[in-house]
Amino acid sequence: DLAFGEFFFKGFMHHSNETFFKNIKLLESSSYLIFRNNKKFFNKYWKIKPNQEIKLSYEENKKKLKDLFKTSIKQHMISDVEIGSFLSGGNDSSTISIYAKKIQKKLKTFTYDFESYVNFEDSESKLAENFAKKNSLKNYSSILSFEDVKDNINEVIKIVETPITSIRLIAFYNLYKLAKQKKIKVILEGLGGDELLGGYKYNWLPGIIDNNKNLNSK
Repeated sequence: DLAFGEFFFKGFMHHSNETFFKNIKLLESSSYLIFRNNKKFFNKYWKIKPNQEIKLSYEENKKKLKDLFKTSIKQHMISDVEIGSFLSGGNDSSTISIYAKKIQKKLKTFTYDFESYVNFEDSESKLAENFAKKNSLKNYSSILSFEDVKDNINEVIKIVETPITSIRLIAFYNLYKLAKQKKIKVILEGLGGDELLGGYKYNWLPGIIDNNKNLNSK
């Protein structure tokens, strides 16, 4: 009941251990659970250190972020099979694809778009197509239709085991199927970049609060 209430009235999902299923709980983020001899052991392998004082300059932080980004791409490109990349034409996926191409020269990229929007010049498929041509990337597009939504929504909900908040998940579902058709088993995605760097306006408020915590006590 709590999970459904917070989902419908607040739009919250996966922020606590409550799920949409009776007697089924979520593990805390960055944690795993081991069952041994009828006992269970929880372990948290990573957490954000609170109240860290930033001592680096803007330029030093920018360089550090770039170095960490490049290192992460190199680590994720270690594979025995061909790797592909989802490409929306935005900063996150475009940057990932460019650095991945430096390691795997013939990089296949995949883009989804919506049938009602595909003909606009600023559609994701058009942006991705232009970016791919400019940077010698092979790009494949999957266009989501109303029929796709009707035919696949139940299957997608079954797979994610929760209500869905956007038909984009169905577009992703089709995109993964397209990647599989092209013999790609490993995909790089740009998830998290907007949350980290404030890519959308709704990401700004948490950053403003964090940067003005001293105002909360007044």
